[in-house]
Amino acid sequence: MSNKKTKSKALFSLLFLLIILSVKIDASTKKIVPNQIENAEVNKTNSNIIDINQEKNIVNEKKNTSEWIIKGSSIDFINGRRPYNLDGREINSKHFVVRITTPENPFEPHKHKQSELWFIIEGKGKVLLNGKEYDVEKNDLIILDPWVEHRLTTTSQLTWICLG
Repeated sequence: MSNKKTKSKALFSLLFLLIILSVKIDASTKKIVPNQIENAEVNKTNSNIIDINQEKNIVNEKKNTSEWIIKGSSIDFINGRRPYNLDGREINSKHFVVRITTPENPFEPHKHKQSELWFIIEGKGKVLLNGKEYDVEKNDLIILDPWVEHRLTTTSQLTWICLG
């Protein structure tokens, strides 16, 4: 694929992700911020204060895949958009990365204190979440809560976005 097509695809993917997550880029700060929604509830707590033990306990209570993986194939397009419900999760973004994972370049297991969203642009693979493997494919959204051990592997090539 040509470099121009790759850049166009990455730009399209970024715009698509911004639309589905209902966020925008603030022109003055160049940061990703939530869109203003009328009558939306505002969380006024200090999101910079982290109780690590509390977050680890929340992660350990996870019981099923649907809390971590939203299958794109299960969501209908409504008025030209596919809405992924994040169940009120707040994702503070410090990075946005388009990644390509291959058998030679797997995304190795690790965990950290920040939340992340992974959006599969194309391909199929397996995601490891706290010791359990799940199949993922194009249009799936993986929600990584703090301290969830995670890995992503594929037998071919998987292109995905990491926002976290």
